[in-house]
Amino acid sequence: HPIYVFSKVQNEAERQEEFSQAMQDRIILALSQANDAKITNPSKPKFFVDLASNDALILSNSYRLEQNDWKGLCIEPNPIYWHKLAAYRSCTIVGGFVGGTPEQDGREVDVVLSNGAGGGIASDEFDNKVETSKGKTEKRNLV
Repeated sequence: HPIYVFSKVQNEAERQEEFSQAMQDRIILALSQANDAKITNPSKPKFFVDLASNDALILSNSYRLEQNDWKGLCIEPNPIYWHKLAAYRSCTIVGGFVGGTPEQDGREVDVVLSNGAGGGIASDEFDNKVETSKGKTEKRNLV
């Protein structure tokens, strides 16, 4: 027998009222609007840089900005997030690890990708420590 599966994929953005973790997006919009009220030409385009964007919607500090006509750059090194960023967002997506000084560009570093939102560069200088990553580090280059 054939099996027919029907599914209606609901847009995650429609189900969600808050996007950022601590209303950072609303604070940015309020500050921007307050600044616009003080200047004579508030129609200049707004631009954001979201470093370690993670998920396109969940805990996103920049999704609401896009919904308010901002343009931006979503820098996210973990490929598990790229598809959803491309599907739901209009930002330019850059897949790279940002860290260190300009002299360290291209330097190979240990990274943890398997922790999802808790991933990143693994080093004593960062939140992810090599010794606590349980051997799940990979090598990547800084940009």
